[in-house]
Amino acid sequence: MRNWIFSLLFLNSLSLVAQQPEARITKNKVIVGNRVELIYSIKLEKNDDFKFRKLSGNFPAKITNENSSLKGGDFNEIEIVSFYDSIIVKGKDRMWMGVFELCAWDSGLVVLQGPRFILNDSTGSFPSTYLQCDLIPHKKGRDIYDIKESFIKAPVEKDWLYYGTLYVFWWLIPLIVYLIYRWRTRSKEKPKPQIREISLKKKTLLAVDALEKAELWKRDKLKEHFVELSYILRSYLTSRYDIHLLDKTTYETKLLLTAKNIDKEVIESILKVLNHSDMVKFAASQPGEEIIEKSFFMIRQLIVETSPIEYEHAE
Repeated sequence: MRNWIFSLLFLNSLSLVAQQPEARITKNKVIVGNRVELIYSIKLEKNDDFKFRKLSGNFPAKITNENSSLKGGDFNEIEIVSFYDSIIVKGKDRMWMGVFELCAWDSGLVVLQGPRFILNDSTGSFPSTYLQCDLIPHKKGRDIYDIKESFIKAPVEKDWLYYGTLYVFWWLIPLIVYLIYRWRTRSKEKPKPQIREISLKKKTLLAVDALEKAELWKRDKLKEHFVELSYILRSYLTSRYDIHLLDKTTYETKLLLTAKNIDKEVIESILKVLNHSDMVKFAASQPGEEIIEKSFFMIRQLIVETSPIEYEHAE
């Protein structure tokens, strides 16, 4: 399939002026969470030495949306999903072509900056291209859903038994422990050490355990599962770092965490969990159980790594 695409693009590019780099994009507008292909090409002479450094991670881009407070700033929400390149030879004609598969994770009008290349002893750049990234369009009579949606009010089918169990663990367990402590101290003459309240780390891990036991994804409730997983992680980060993240986009969350001087690797792990949730909510993705299990492992690891060390009192 890739060879067929390269051959078709090559035939359409034979009329180009020699050594003239070109950039093409399959769509100028894309919905957040969907993919688009960006194609670069340049015609080569027989003995030309062409070098191109492969990009990875996020594609370099600048935001140009006039309504954005980040006008002219870096836009780091264009993910490079894959890249492949090839040199096509037809008779005496040679052409290099490279194809980036990109996925946008935030909205706005952005400029995809042309990457650099080396041709013989000279350095050049491919042309820049524009890409409009939009959220899912609103349909009359239906609610708009975004990352800023209120998870409590989202019109999803609720499992009251599960939610009831979750909130009992989250709020009532500390109260029950305290009441038992008070009863035991009154029934005995010698006072005992005060029972510590359950830490944020343990409360969050209990919530993760309850979500895993509910196995919502096995009952055709995959979206509800990732909504709750994202809510647990955002609630924990809100309490741990004293920043409000429940109504923030993934990109805004990244900026707030970076401002707290949190380790870059920890932030990248947090964004991976949130991006998995965004793909299910907005791009109708259907991840397998391997991705779901990996999400549970990552969120538990994040809670442990970002929590202070707890010491048990010696007897």
